[in-house]
Amino acid sequence: MATADAEVRQILRTEVLRPSVVEPAIEAALEMLQCEKRNDQTRRPNVERDLAAVEKELRNLTETAARGGGVPAVLEALTQRDQERRRLTVELERLDATPVGEQADRWRAEMRALLGAWDALLFGKTPEARPVLDRVLAGE
Repeated sequence: MATADAEVRQILRTEVLRPSVVEPAIEAALEMLQCEKRNDQTRRPNVERDLAAVEKELRNLTETAARGGGVPAVLEALTQRDQERRRLTVELERLDATPVGEQADRWRAEMRALLGAWDALLFGKTPEARPVLDRVLAGE
C-alpha cells in the first residue's frame, strides 16, 4: 500500500500539480470569473428596473394599508414585495462588488497557496490525504 500511495503522490506532483498544468487552470478560472462579471453588468439595468417597480408597488400597498386597507391580502403582498426588494438590493450590491480584475492578483496568490497546502497534505500526511483525495476523485 505504501508503494501505491507513493506512486499516486508522485503522479499528482509531476503530472497534476506542476506549474505548466496549474497556471493555465488558474488563468482559466479567473477568465471564467471575469466573463461572469461581464454578464452580471448586462443584468444591472434589468435589476434596477425590477427594483424600481417593486418599490412603486410597495408605496402603493403602504398607502392602501394606511387608508385602512390593511386586510391580510394587502399585508401579505407588502411582505412579499419587501422580501423581493431586499433580494434585488442584495443583487445590486453584489453587482457593485469589486471587479474581478482588481482582485485577480490576490485570487492567484490564494489559489497558489491552496495548491501549496495540497502538496503539503499529499506529501506530508498520507493518512489524512487519502479521504480528501477520494472525494476529489469522486467529483465531490
